[in-house]
Amino acid sequence: MASDRELKLRIRSVHSIGQITNAMKMVASSQIRRVEAQAVRGRPYASKLREVVQDLAQHLGQADHPLLQTREVKRVGVLCLGADNGLCGAYNSNIGRTAVKLLEGLPVKPSRLVVLGSKLERSLRRAGYEPTQVIEDWKAEDSLAQRLAEEMESWFLEGEVDEVWCVYTEAITMLQNEPMALRLLPLSALETSLNDYEANEERMTYTDVDNKYRKRERQELHGDYIFEPDAQTALNTIVPLYLRAVVMQYLLEAKTSELGSRLRAMTNATDNAEKLESELTLEYYRVRQNNITTEIIEISSGAEALKG
Repeated sequence: MASDRELKLRIRSVHSIGQITNAMKMVASSQIRRVEAQAVRGRPYASKLREVVQDLAQHLGQADHPLLQTREVKRVGVLCLGADNGLCGAYNSNIGRTAVKLLEGLPVKPSRLVVLGSKLERSLRRAGYEPTQVIEDWKAEDSLAQRLAEEMESWFLEGEVDEVWCVYTEAITMLQNEPMALRLLPLSALETSLNDYEANEERMTYTDVDNKYRKRERQELHGDYIFEPDAQTALNTIVPLYLRAVVMQYLLEAKTSELGSRLRAMTNATDNAEKLESELTLEYYRVRQNNITTEIIEISSGAEALKG
């Protein structure tokens, strides 16, 4: 049995840890409100813009914009959105496994591998993949989204890659998220890409979109469009805007998922620290009471011995 001195040290240590985890919980709670609000506001916009672009792609054909053209896949680019810090439960391990699973399922090693977050970078290096670019201490900002969208667009247009994938974590709720692996480029018709990837066992079962988009995308096309000034100008404007909006939405989803995972992990850690502190305090009082009782018995026995 531990002594009362040892128990006091343990209680003090657990109390300090509880204060730290509680502070981290409060920080994550304050940050997630702003990021989650941005993510929720951006979902309808990104979803509708995606619907319009895919509708136009099917309506006008691949020849109207270079980002819509499907080519034989010889080079692949991958964007992975992870975290720089730990203490967020299984978030880093889940996104790492998803990224590695995607990379293993590609027909070739990625010629462009951009990783956001030092934790995910280390996971990919351990799996044998060398990132071509690492961005640390990133924030879900429009400037970063524009930069990444322009880089991926440049890769595709200059022939450096034939398709681009993105690995991120989608925030289903504040306390629930799911790692995703989606294709960003080319912006070709989803029906074709879904059939291509699902039919090829070597490419695993990754699809361009998650289940919540499939039903909507398989509906009939809308009516004819009237373009002002012309279809080419409309596509040249909408397609880059769509790519930037989607990347920004993925950044917000990833950051919301990270903060939500950290909030949940720190809440559990704080609750466990409080529970352990309570148990140790009870044990401390029990040991202290036993020590006091033992001392009283010793004093009484000594007094009785002196009387005798």
